[in-house]
Amino acid sequence: LKYPLKGGKLCPSSSRGISNVMLETEAMIEVRSGALLCIHTRQDQTK
Repeated sequence: LKYPLKGGKLCPSSSRGISNVMLETEAMIEVRSGALLCIHTRQDQTK
């Protein structure tokens, strides 16, 4: 990920974690507690 967060804590009122960019074809996200909503969109390769 372009903006890695290792061992960090995300709070609902924070803008951290709102957006990120995959630098490889695969990424791993680990959630220790709580919930995760992940939306993956493909970038248009014809531009």
